[in-house]
Amino acid sequence: MKTLLIVIAGCGAGKSIVPFCFFKRLASEENLKAKVFFCYPTTATTSQGFIDYAVPTKIENSLLMHSRSWVDEQIKLKGILNSYDEEGDEAENKDNDEVAQFQTKVEALKLWHSKLVYCTAHTVLGLFKNHRKGIYGFPGIAQGAFVFDEIHAYPPKLFGTLLQFIRVFSKANIVLMSASMTQQQIDAIQGILAETDEKAEIVRGPKEIEELPRYQLESVEREDLVWHEIIQELEQGGKVLWITNQVADSQRIYTEAVDRFKTLSFPVQTLVYHSRFRYQNACNQHQELIKAFRGELPAFAVTTQIAEMSLDISATLLISANAPIWALIQRLGRLNRWVEKSKQGYTLKTNRICKALIYPWEKQKPYEKEDLDTGTALIKVLEGQIVNQTQLAEEMSKISLQAPSPDKCEWLQTWQAKQGELMEAGYTIQVILDDDVAKIQSSTEKSYLEAQKWAVSVPIQDTTKSWDKKTFKFYRVAPTTDVHYHPEIGAYDPKLNKSLQARYGHKS
Repeated sequence: MKTLLIVIAGCGAGKSIVPFCFFKRLASEENLKAKVFFCYPTTATTSQGFIDYAVPTKIENSLLMHSRSWVDEQIKLKGILNSYDEEGDEAENKDNDEVAQFQTKVEALKLWHSKLVYCTAHTVLGLFKNHRKGIYGFPGIAQGAFVFDEIHAYPPKLFGTLLQFIRVFSKANIVLMSASMTQQQIDAIQGILAETDEKAEIVRGPKEIEELPRYQLESVEREDLVWHEIIQELEQGGKVLWITNQVADSQRIYTEAVDRFKTLSFPVQTLVYHSRFRYQNACNQHQELIKAFRGELPAFAVTTQIAEMSLDISATLLISANAPIWALIQRLGRLNRWVEKSKQGYTLKTNRICKALIYPWEKQKPYEKEDLDTGTALIKVLEGQIVNQTQLAEEMSKISLQAPSPDKCEWLQTWQAKQGELMEAGYTIQVILDDDVAKIQSSTEKSYLEAQKWAVSVPIQDTTKSWDKKTFKFYRVAPTTDVHYHPEIGAYDPKLNKSLQARYGHKS
């Protein structure tokens, strides 16, 4: 009989432990022998989950599997992971297109004999869209029990494919997890299960943790009004996290912070973290940020939405641009995050209430106005109050959004055998910078692997189609005239902020 569990708990409440306990019980009571797939929405959250939970278990044949897992094994997991052998000499003499297909097959075959798999949701749900890795890995997926984490972050098509997955894999054991789910999402899941007279079991976070007073939410009229609070917190040795909604904005705020902190009488570790670094640089930024927020010195970091899921840190002051309610709840999950258990019960590690300062977001991208209005409503209701995670969940449940519905499943349309998409087309593209081509080609590693380290996500431009796509068949090569890059702040558009060009120029 199918068992579907929905786990809704605040950030830092320990919900990642629930699936291990759940499957352990099924193994002992029902002799469950399935492979377990932990599926995440991004490569960063996948790798972090693998490091935090898979590595300590020391389960044989644990597998980290996503499009950049080879790079993460070289950087994040170096020295602590006995990874599978690469594909060997058989691929040495193939051209890039053949190598890509061959590598996909080999990686998919690893699913067949892995007991514990940490992967992106695309690895499993891609089966329903006729993606190669899902089709090749089907014999392994068919034996699976599944955990889908952070499902609030799924865009409509991906969530719709998850609903189809629940319908088709009607005998599989599935755990769905999130810190914030709308009632419409829960109702859609229950509606699929009702087709076979089943119902999901919903598990909430520990009451004593979720009801701990943690946050004080305040709105500010303009972002420039927050600097006094930031300096004051840093003077006390605090950790300040600023989350904005666009990369260019994070770069501007970072340079302003560097200038302001020069006049302080104490050192501040200052970082910027977003999606437009070379992947190997992004891995390093991720690790440095975590290290800074777990260290003793005052720390300041400005990030984009990337912080909402992939950072296991606890700030003592949060600054955030307004965002949809589900994004704000995730951002609050990085504030005053850690708890300690004693004989008296659970207490906050900081032993105090921490502030979250929210300022308006007037730009058109990346959110729709109606989504931003949900964030505005949250602040209006809770401003000035001492807030806990239960209150955030209650406000989330009041939001009325369009109900999700199952998406088309190309895999089952065997008379067509077309490939579908799990997500709508984005506005960025992965490229190799022209200055990095020679470095990649001179590496002793295979070029299609080495290129993954150097890939940079940049906005699609009018000139993008003219960029060279012959040198690396996976990536176009962006000329220096079109993409500016500096290792301190990543790729940037000088047209949006000419002060960055004057300050950093173009240095690879």
